[in-house]
Amino acid sequence: MPHRTRLVRNAQLGHCRDCGNSIDRYPRADAAHGVRVVPLHPQEVPAAAIPVTARWHVSSGTAHPSHDGTPWCRIPHTALCPGRPAPAALTPQITTLRRHLALHT
Repeated sequence: MPHRTRLVRNAQLGHCRDCGNSIDRYPRADAAHGVRVVPLHPQEVPAAAIPVTARWHVSSGTAHPSHDGTPWCRIPHTALCPGRPAPAALTPQITTLRRHLALHT
């Protein structure tokens, strides 16, 4: 029987298959599905400009949805990816980030 002795505690750097931009993959504990990986935008952004539902933070190498009270947050790459359809409700800040990533696609 395999035994896991350690969890991944650092981001796994990679590139999006849809647009080619850089992403950081972090593990996320999910009660319903076990440990899943969440692709996040590599840079933090001001939390005040991002809807609460799109805010993530990383603590001890694990991604957590919502806001931790800091003025900065991470955004899931799926909300920014120019290679995917845009989410229904985009803030001007997310629209600007999507355009910036589209230039690098």
